[in-house]
Amino acid sequence: MASSMPDSKQARKRELDRRAQRAARERNRNRIAFLEATVEAMKNRESSSGIAHLTDQLMEMTRQRDQLARTVSSIKEMIDLRHPDSASAVTANTTSTATANKTSEDQTPTPTILPQNNSGTSQDAIHVEDAIPAPSPPDASSMAMVPSSSALFHDDLNFNSIFQSSFPCSISDGPIIPAPDIVCDCLTAFVGNDVPAQSSQPPTSIWRTANELLGMQETPCKSSLQLEDEVFEDTPVRAILQGWDAVENGPGLSPIWKRLRQIDQLQFRDCGDTERLAILSTMHRMLRHRADPTEEQWAKLPAWLLSRPSQSLPHSSAIDFFVWPGVRERFVFSQHQYCSNFFWKVFVECFRISWPFEFRDCYKRNIMTGRYSVSPEFTDCIWDINSWTMTVDFFGHFPEMYSDIPSSIDPALVEGSMAMLTKSIERRPHPSQPVREARRTQPNSDAESQHATNDEAEA
Repeated sequence: MASSMPDSKQARKRELDRRAQRAARERNRNRIAFLEATVEAMKNRESSSGIAHLTDQLMEMTRQRDQLARTVSSIKEMIDLRHPDSASAVTANTTSTATANKTSEDQTPTPTILPQNNSGTSQDAIHVEDAIPAPSPPDASSMAMVPSSSALFHDDLNFNSIFQSSFPCSISDGPIIPAPDIVCDCLTAFVGNDVPAQSSQPPTSIWRTANELLGMQETPCKSSLQLEDEVFEDTPVRAILQGWDAVENGPGLSPIWKRLRQIDQLQFRDCGDTERLAILSTMHRMLRHRADPTEEQWAKLPAWLLSRPSQSLPHSSAIDFFVWPGVRERFVFSQHQYCSNFFWKVFVECFRISWPFEFRDCYKRNIMTGRYSVSPEFTDCIWDINSWTMTVDFFGHFPEMYSDIPSSIDPALVEGSMAMLTKSIERRPHPSQPVREARRTQPNSDAESQHATNDEAEA
């Protein structure tokens, strides 16, 4: 009996051990199955991500192919429009090239019979696809990668002109951005006999020259910037009073003022002294900020010189120097309507600063240093956008800008109106005069009424 008890305990113990081992093995199998399922899911996810990436690449390549096809189609249309004879030449050359390719494939290829345009054409396609990204039209830099082929196009064709015509808003390397798609005044140089003998018109396009000067990229040194700050107010006043030559031969001109001298002599030499001082001071602030775009320099600019959203588009450099935000926006989208020298002739004749004092009140002179400075009152005046005005004659030529630029009141008209008002006031009787006359005539009226009453009583 005693021996049977240990045997039953051992049997029970062995049974429990077997159950525990089975449970442990089951847990291990489940864990292994879970890990295998996890690994498989990760593999599937990675495979799906790779497929998605490849799909995106395929879609991007398809988009680039479609863009390239549209570009080539635009080139063909421009060639057909400008050079109708070249279309047949292109077709003939393409046919002959295809025939030569077929012949060369049938024969043993040698360096002497391989057509040269074969590899060039394929390379051209590769270069064009690489140089013209899908999001933007081709620009001048991408065109430099496309070699010209005399076998396919006439010698007088120009790839840059073709692409500028197909994409008028493309960026060009020149100072005018975007370049015009037709012949424009800003691309014409008036040389030789084109300039009348008595004309005061500059020999070149004012708008183009201004963009060349204002678009120059310079990195001045620290000492040069210090010089700019020292002569910031003295230079424009001295140049207007004594002339640019006197300034250059005396104190000298800093790099920025050398450029502004050319701008002043080109565009604004016929403006009034007050207007010239306002223009030169404001343009110098802009160029000084461009040379050193810090918070300190930005604080020296009027708030209305903040860029409009349209100025984030590629545009000519000189557009940023217009003080009127509406005019800047108008020039970004339609500068070629106003890029002629006639616009600047009217501009100079009609531009006015609403300053009610004489020019000598615009500045002060330090008798200790001999330097000039702009008066605080004039600075406050030119910081008011409503002080930058045009006469009504300007809007006679450009009525669409009436809402963009404040209108100036002609002082002669104001003086005439005041004179007429004064004469009208002098002719008008004094307010107390009718009362005195009434008082003088009142007794007579009373007597007449009394006589009338007596006559009625007697009757």
